[in-house]
Amino acid sequence: MSRFELNKSDDGKFNFSLKGDNGETLLVNSKPYFSKGSAMSDISSIRNNCEYEDRYERKEANGKYFFNLQAANHAVLGVSEEYPNEQMLEDAIALAKSQGTTGDIQASA
Repeated sequence: MSRFELNKSDDGKFNFSLKGDNGETLLVNSKPYFSKGSAMSDISSIRNNCEYEDRYERKEANGKYFFNLQAANHAVLGVSEEYPNEQMLEDAIALAKSQGTTGDIQASA
């Protein structure tokens, strides 16, 4: 089952990742959060934006492919893992679209 994993680091900051049904990390937060509420707010934004094709910014660097999921105002909500080819990138985007609306949050914080 897909889920968001919300964690608190040793320095008191929060971070999250979106895990797919297969356990693969699809997205991680783009910045550290100083409060759990701020992290939860961006998780909500991901849920609201992940289904829209135009919110995915595809990138390539050093022969690796990745994407940013953006809000309507182009603020980056999450960043993907790096993939060795474009097909794997597109497969990951398809998973993020279909599984990013999950209501499940596993919090260790």
